[in-house]
Amino acid sequence: MTMTKDRAESLASLDNLDISAKVQHCGLLLKRPFGHPSSRWQKRFFIVKEGFLLYYAEAEKKNFERRRQFNIHPKGVIPLGDCTILPTEEAGQPFAIHINHEDFSVSTTPYIYVSTMKTSV
Repeated sequence: MTMTKDRAESLASLDNLDISAKVQHCGLLLKRPFGHPSSRWQKRFFIVKEGFLLYYAEAEKKNFERRRQFNIHPKGVIPLGDCTILPTEEAGQPFAIHINHEDFSVSTTPYIYVSTMKTSV
């Protein structure tokens, strides 16, 4: 079996992908579904990396802690460049934030919540 030039270049670019690079922050957060109104919050594992908020199923947290590498296939990605992030009032969610950008429609505006406020240096 011979490898095509395109396939070889594709594999070479994957070799250069640094999935073990450090992330700025990570942890479990709750998010509301995008695209439709819902009062149901979903627990997700989030990673902040180079201006992007990547989110995964909750179980991915254990994989990340074990491997110290992040999965390159998140459930979703929120680009944070040029976003406005504001605290918001949510019933029973004291640390909720609203992420807004001029390109986000009302139905796709992310709402995220953390159960306790902790800071890290």
